[in-house]
Amino acid sequence: MSWSIELYPGEITVKRDERQRRELLDIDRLAQSIELYGQLQPVVITRDHVLVAGERRYTAIEKLGDRPLRCVYTDELDSVELQALELEENMSRLDLDWRDRCEAILRYHEFKEAQGPWSNSETARRLVMSDTAVSQHLAVARELRAGNQMIIEAPKFTTARGIVERKLQRQENAETEQLLAMASAKPKPAPASASPKSSAPAPEEPEIDESLAIIADLESSKSTGYIINEDFKFWAETYSGPKFNFIHCDFPYGVGMHKSDQGSGDAHGSYEDTPEIYWSLIDTLLNNLDNFCAPSAHLLFWFSMDFYQDTLNVLSTKFKVNPFPLIWHKSDNSGILPDPNRGPRRVYETAFLASRGDRKIVRPVSNVVAAGITRGKHMSEKSQEVLRHFFKMLVDDSSAVLDPTCGSGSAIRAAVACGASRYLGLELNPEFADLADEALADFLKENQDAPRT
Repeated sequence: MSWSIELYPGEITVKRDERQRRELLDIDRLAQSIELYGQLQPVVITRDHVLVAGERRYTAIEKLGDRPLRCVYTDELDSVELQALELEENMSRLDLDWRDRCEAILRYHEFKEAQGPWSNSETARRLVMSDTAVSQHLAVARELRAGNQMIIEAPKFTTARGIVERKLQRQENAETEQLLAMASAKPKPAPASASPKSSAPAPEEPEIDESLAIIADLESSKSTGYIINEDFKFWAETYSGPKFNFIHCDFPYGVGMHKSDQGSGDAHGSYEDTPEIYWSLIDTLLNNLDNFCAPSAHLLFWFSMDFYQDTLNVLSTKFKVNPFPLIWHKSDNSGILPDPNRGPRRVYETAFLASRGDRKIVRPVSNVVAAGITRGKHMSEKSQEVLRHFFKMLVDDSSAVLDPTCGSGSAIRAAVACGASRYLGLELNPEFADLADEALADFLKENQDAPRT
């Protein structure tokens, strides 16, 4: 773009309103840039020297004192040059919504790229931003264009930026883990290889286990192959397939509960709930962790407050555990009354959130969710409302989910709803395993086109 004329600020007429004066409060950084690099873009004026565009540049040079502005007449600009100046001018508005600002930066960057060789650094210099800030805004803008609902609903730019950064980190971790799995040269068995009822074919590559690939087969079969009748203790010792980066554990709490004390009256089956079983399952989890858990992973572990400190201590040997638990408040006030003579009724359940390595969350959620008890076919089933609330924090399309005692399979269904790319549920009780597998098959069939939450 050529310069038509140089004029001092006093030779140019500026028609300002109150809104414009508010937008021009922050021009120190622009003045510093002009002092360092010179005036990179002209201001636009009419033939009678009325300012049309470039008021921030005008004000910055006016602030610097005794130097002319490089100007160009409106009738000398073509449509391409006008668009570039318009985009830069939009970026200068302090009242611009952060989403519009991201879009304006991306449009400007793409526009300049189309004109010839261009870089993030050039965009940063022209818009008086740091290279890092430009890269962050471009990344967020691309997610907005892609329709990322979490980004669209983010209340501010810093929130959106955090979501994108965590997503990129999780993707990098998943790619690294995939490469490590392939390098190990250990072929992955079919998900249901230990289950005689499964007819799922063995995957050809160690990393593949695409969850929705089985939908076409559901017309003829209720079996998914992703929930299997298997003893976690045996499975954990012998498993050699791809690792999981999210482990959901809802072990029996070891507090002597039995079927008549919880859940619905028409619940199927039964299970043992003793301290010995609880601690043996934890031992299995921790002693065989490297067999199935990725180096960077999350653990969501439900526990009884009776064993708060002991559970925290033992999990902390292999995980970084947040001591402030996640809480499910049973809003229908259903719960346990351990001693009718002393009370009170316990109307909440707790879970630890723990991490291994440097896996980032998807997005923050509150540590308390209120929901009633699910009256399902398992006596201690967690509701979808509860599970999805917490899973939104941890599960997305880079998640590989394992539930070693999956019961009704409710957690696996919640993981699928949150976009998990791979998942496996183990259940010792064959009746529960069948019911959970059927429920998952129905869920996949009903929701194959539904958007993920």
